Amino acid sequence: MFIMSPEIGQSLFGQAILGEYFRTFMVYGVIGVALGIHVWKANKKSRIVVE
Repeated sequence: MFIMSPEIGQSLFGQAILGEYFRTFMVYGVIGVALGIHVWKANKKSRIVVE
């Protein structure tokens, strides 16, 4: 991902820095989704224990 993002930004947008911004947003998005899934599963598990 770190190697390809400047090349993708250069080919799509004409500027390599836009590929870097895209990579940053994509990485933070993946982290956010992973944390959301973790919280959802932990919440679901705690409901089962309480009931």
